[in-house]
Amino acid sequence: MEKKNVKEIAKLAGVSTATISRVINNNPNVKESTRQHVLEIVNKYGFKPDRLAKNLRTKKSYTLLVLIPTVENPYFAEIIRGINEKVYNTKYEVIIGTVEHKRNSMEIFLDLLKTNQIDGAIFVSSSIDKSQLINIKDKKNIVLCNEYIEGMDISYVCINNLLASYEATKKLIESGCKNLCYLAGRKKSISSEKRKLGFQKCLDEYDITSSAEHVIYGPNSIESGYESMKKIHDSNIKFDGILVNSDLKAAGVIQYLKQKDFKIGEDVKLICFDGTFVSEIITPKITTINQPGYIIGQKSLELLVNQLEDSECDFQSIIVEHEIKKGETL
Repeated sequence: MEKKNVKEIAKLAGVSTATISRVINNNPNVKESTRQHVLEIVNKYGFKPDRLAKNLRTKKSYTLLVLIPTVENPYFAEIIRGINEKVYNTKYEVIIGTVEHKRNSMEIFLDLLKTNQIDGAIFVSSSIDKSQLINIKDKKNIVLCNEYIEGMDISYVCINNLLASYEATKKLIESGCKNLCYLAGRKKSISSEKRKLGFQKCLDEYDITSSAEHVIYGPNSIESGYESMKKIHDSNIKFDGILVNSDLKAAGVIQYLKQKDFKIGEDVKLICFDGTFVSEIITPKITTINQPGYIIGQKSLELLVNQLEDSECDFQSIIVEHEIKKGETL
């Protein structure tokens, strides 16, 4: 069938080109009967608006960037699933990028913002740091997801990491643990530091001594978990309780402990952050601090769109509830 332009579609529908535009952009000021009639014509002829021309007129791309640190962590897939679900009913589209193993990739992504090739961005976890955010002039077109930066007016969505870490550490202590270690994420991560503070706060309240050796930083990967646990064991540090920064990292910890014949849940108890499917398929099943990635993703997208659509929308901080999900490691 021959393609039709907007004027031809309007003529076939018996309405103005402005009405066609309103229907396509889901403008509420269109009668439902008119909307349905126009959509029938649009669908019949497979009409698609010239988005490039629209972008040039409005100086908007209607494209949003979601930047994640890595594609290897299944927790980020949950966040993206929530974002994709929420963006479906907006006029925006989402592109997904990652900064792992790519030189100068962040500069490329930030250039997209500076040159208006994207309207806004959601930076997930540690995909961006403070030094890079400072160079972004309009902070209203970004949202930090599962992370935040202290001392900057930037909207964010995350759990209360300090409280979650405190509660998990308390669970370990109440189950009988007296020698605790925290396998943290990267040092530059505010959430990782907040978790460290919660961990230490709980130890102090229970008058349990710890040192710098009891906290080991590293990437959220199986390999990092394995090597961190090996380092603790090889250093002859006493341990009977482990708090871990992610499911993937905890999988590496369990791999090492099983190789050394520790009885997990008895000799050593363990709680980790995230709560993805990884914690369910590992033997034994891991007790987790469940961060609802799907909900965090949805709320991040909703917050960004509100800021882009409403110039008077203030910066917001949204704290999502967490829960400790019992497994077999506690």
